[in-house]
Amino acid sequence: MIRPTLVFLALVLFTMQAFAQDEIDITLDLFARGLANPTDIANCGDDRLFIVEKAGRIKIVDADGNVNPTSFIDITAKVNDGASERGLLGLAFHPDYLQNGYFFVNYTNAGGHTIVSRFSVSTDNPNIAEPNSEKVIIQIDQPRTNHNGGDINFGPDGYLYIGMGDGGAAGDPWNNSQTATELLGKMLRIDVNIEDMPYLIPEDNPYYGLSTTRNEIWAFGVRNPWRFSFDREGNLWIADVGQDTWEEIDFQPFDSPGGENYGWSCLEGNEIYIQNRCTLDSADYTYPVFTYLNNFSEGCSVTGGYRYRGCTFPRLYDHYLFTDYCTGKFWSTWKCPTDTCVMPFTTEEIANLQDQQFVSFGEDKDGELYVAAIGLGNIYRIIETNEVFENPEIDSTDLGLVVSGDFDSIQWYQNGDPITEANNAIYQPTELGSYQVEVFSSVGCNKLSDPVVVTDLNSLSTIFLENKVRLFPNPAKSELTVQWENDVNFESLFLCNPQGRIVYRKDVAGSNLVDFTIENLPRGLYILQLSGLQGKIAKKVMVH
Repeated sequence: MIRPTLVFLALVLFTMQAFAQDEIDITLDLFARGLANPTDIANCGDDRLFIVEKAGRIKIVDADGNVNPTSFIDITAKVNDGASERGLLGLAFHPDYLQNGYFFVNYTNAGGHTIVSRFSVSTDNPNIAEPNSEKVIIQIDQPRTNHNGGDINFGPDGYLYIGMGDGGAAGDPWNNSQTATELLGKMLRIDVNIEDMPYLIPEDNPYYGLSTTRNEIWAFGVRNPWRFSFDREGNLWIADVGQDTWEEIDFQPFDSPGGENYGWSCLEGNEIYIQNRCTLDSADYTYPVFTYLNNFSEGCSVTGGYRYRGCTFPRLYDHYLFTDYCTGKFWSTWKCPTDTCVMPFTTEEIANLQDQQFVSFGEDKDGELYVAAIGLGNIYRIIETNEVFENPEIDSTDLGLVVSGDFDSIQWYQNGDPITEANNAIYQPTELGSYQVEVFSSVGCNKLSDPVVVTDLNSLSTIFLENKVRLFPNPAKSELTVQWENDVNFESLFLCNPQGRIVYRKDVAGSNLVDFTIENLPRGLYILQLSGLQGKIAKKVMVH
């Protein structure tokens, strides 16, 4: 049975320590408009986004946010969207979609029941699907119009996962979530990679072969897992909509064998909801990694998102983002990467935006995140305003080819081939050809510049001022002196690290001597740049 003392201790563990993370500040950039009650966002592995509309249509949005006026598919004749939690609710593309053309949808049929079906794309037009290609995978009867779940996703194992609500009404009156013979109130896992029957049960499902438990069940005890997602490590994040008091985020690690029980309707969040349904010991339930109050100020219905693995916003990397339908608050949950943390998950509020009824997140093929506002019919791109990892640009200067920015490492290319030991912010070509630079961020992302064609090496040569400038000592340890002859007039001095980041700068107009301290700089090779009306020079400085 559940012991309240242990529940309290679990709460303490999740509140006693926070991780020092870079401050995150997000805003929303309008990406596409004019959709009719969008309920889901998906990608098929290319540059398009597919937007699910509640009435039964799927629209395509291109990389510039333009909505194709022709629906990818229209199954409105099959879909019952007569209640707020009914309609066409979920979309998942087969992992081999670009080869087999299969995609799967979750919708409410005329009888009010959940249908998961497979459709096929047209063989003649990648922007049109075949409405008559439906193969019904599973039907699950729904006793009420709410808590239908609706989300479907393929896991890293290639199996289809289905999130099923408890059947509706309030308080799970039938105790579906804890009943082993019911599919309602569960996370399901099935094998749809078969042609001659709707689906198979994977043999490594936790209840495979048991006559007392539905073998499709992957996990017990969810109330309404409206949105769930797999991150790119294979971990499962479940946003489970609460009853009256708590909204929750559940987590299943990538190596889980399944069989978790997330507690509903014994528990709501970390607290006991119906005591006599607590048939397991407290240690046998899996508790949320985060909860927030269902009230006027915090929210009323959690909308689950994704763990960011894009390259554009380094501060978002590894953070799971989610929001609330009623308030427009956004949170970020960060998982500690080691097993030594006192508190394995840290959650913080990162935005309090105007309520726009955010119902679903989406991820494009590059891991950038989007969110759908159902009432406005808008799709927004999520932007982190503090730090952007942008595509590098090459400048042609008297010093050579230069790339500027804060990068972890750099690699130059000539005619598509890497140049040996060309890893500094400045590269002086010795041959004509096409040059590019690839830059890498601290989280391992890489971006490649557009090519620059060098047709005149003289235009990139350094004006001969080398004999006019002295650096000493070089190598240097604590201080560096730069001196030049009186007939040279430089205006600015820059010291850059090998990644092109400026670590020291000074206006030197009217001077011919500069002393500065370098004892706090990491050891390594630096580039000193001096520039003025007479030209520019670059010299190597070794700090040791």
